[in-house]
Amino acid sequence: MTPRTPRFERGDALVVFGLTGDLGHDELLPGLVLLHATGRLGVPVVGVGRNAPDDIEQLLRDAIDPELAARTGLTIEQLVDEIDLSFVEGDATEAQTWNDIHDRLGDVRLPVVYAALPPALLGDVAEQVAASSLPDSCRLVLEKPFGEDRSSALDLHERITARIDPSRLFLVDHFLAKTAVRNLVDVRRSPVLDLALQAPHLESITIEFPEAGGLDGRGSFYEGVGGVVPDVVQNHLIQTVASALATPPGAPSNGDAERAARVDLLRRIAPIDPNRSVLGQYDGYRDLDDVDDDSSVPTFVSAELEIDHDRWRGVPIRLRTGKRVASGAFAIDWRLRGAALARSVRAQIKPQAAIQIELDELDPDTHGTVVATACTPVRSDHGALDAYATVLGDALTGERHHMTSLDEVVEAWRIVEPLLAPPTDLRAYAPGTPLDDIA
Repeated sequence: MTPRTPRFERGDALVVFGLTGDLGHDELLPGLVLLHATGRLGVPVVGVGRNAPDDIEQLLRDAIDPELAARTGLTIEQLVDEIDLSFVEGDATEAQTWNDIHDRLGDVRLPVVYAALPPALLGDVAEQVAASSLPDSCRLVLEKPFGEDRSSALDLHERITARIDPSRLFLVDHFLAKTAVRNLVDVRRSPVLDLALQAPHLESITIEFPEAGGLDGRGSFYEGVGGVVPDVVQNHLIQTVASALATPPGAPSNGDAERAARVDLLRRIAPIDPNRSVLGQYDGYRDLDDVDDDSSVPTFVSAELEIDHDRWRGVPIRLRTGKRVASGAFAIDWRLRGAALARSVRAQIKPQAAIQIELDELDPDTHGTVVATACTPVRSDHGALDAYATVLGDALTGERHHMTSLDEVVEAWRIVEPLLAPPTDLRAYAPGTPLDDIA
């Protein structure tokens, strides 16, 4: 048996399931590029999947656009040549695949397995890791969604930790590695905002995450996962709500303190009432490959949250997100009322991270009052790294600051669980419709 590895000892190889899909092309491979360019990779990377690419170097090359290469200061060919990337073809649930991975890695001490796979496979993957010839120190990093509801998440965690020590298990929600999301904690520490953002001064809170892109090529995944609620709301958006509305721990805070604050906030959110929610599906979704002609899988949701906390109690909180909707900002908007210090406070995550405050000011022409917006840009990345580069870097180092926890996962499932049943009323909408025009 290999001795247990200290928590922050660095991994010496990275095994990645999911490199050949959209997530690999859009996020994981660019993340590896940024890690390499900043000197934070330095280990062999082995992609694994049922169908090997014809050319692994071309797979990497295709994921490096000129803008990404320019950020690194290296040419695309330099990056392709320097990154130690190979591929093992096989099924994640079969022992032979893990034998092949072991043979490819050779004499490594602390491999890191990053599994961007459907939740139904994660328990099998953990058992294969434990049964394989990989060192006992092997670190297992699992993408969202973790489980399919509250009960299955708990069962999955129990199944995994029966074979993998919890200290070696890491749960990913890359929104927690977005600087603009993490910045919400620090913004809330402002004495002025602390005074304004309280129930007596608040008319409403809105969290909107519009996604203009559709689901071409992802129909099978989306049908399998159950649509917009498990794919985006249960993880990314609930974590954003928790980051924005949790009571900030004292500064400077660490990952454990921030995580505890998020868990406390999540436990105060009531399960979503389906009667105060709207689920929708864009026209044309059912025409996609691997989507049933009569699919009731939702691609849009508008839901109201209730939080049992003095600061937010009684404030209408509306969450909206959808695929193939009109382009717009991913933002949290606190709308103020009465004699508050401002008309609204808006924390924008994308496309440009910023804090915006609407204020009344004098119009010198009419001597009346007009609304002006004070805007402060904020950082949207970790220096040279983006969110996925940060997550992959943390996976290698064993850092949990940007990872989620079982408590957060379970509470998030509890909150959204009433929306997981097949909808009895699915609102159709045309592609390009603004979120608030749907519901």
